[in-house]
Amino acid sequence: MQVFNNPTAEKYKDLCNRPAMDLTELEPFVGRVFAEVKVGGDKVVNRYSEKFDDISQFRTISADEIRKTAAKITGSLKRSLDQAYDNIYKFHVEQAKGSPAPRTDDETCWQESRAIQSVGLYVPSGLVSSLLMLGVPAQIAKNKTVTVCT
Repeated sequence: MQVFNNPTAEKYKDLCNRPAMDLTELEPFVGRVFAEVKVGGDKVVNRYSEKFDDISQFRTISADEIRKTAAKITGSLKRSLDQAYDNIYKFHVEQAKGSPAPRTDDETCWQESRAIQSVGLYVPSGLVSSLLMLGVPAQIAKNKTVTVCT
């Protein structure tokens, strides 16, 4: 991982560029991983987690532990998280209504609607922003089971 502390304004554009990926190689690999996980379950997930994320153990966090930890968040961080939640919620509620796809500076967003009961959310490095971007749509969709891995 590269860390950038207080980069100059000139570096912002380079730092924000999305990496180009050759999907002709990526898609077959992802398909193989999915097939392996379907057959091998958690053992295969653990193997890939160790390979790609250097994580060798998992633990389940109870809802009570989550509530106690969330209660410790206060002040400007709590206000920022609440604002982010509200913005993401509003966006995805509009998306659920079939509102036109929004456009960013360099691309048009798209959506595919498909009803599913259970979702798994991968939140790399425990990034709260990723949890919000994945968890809020799952909440709006009223998924019966939401599993978060970080």
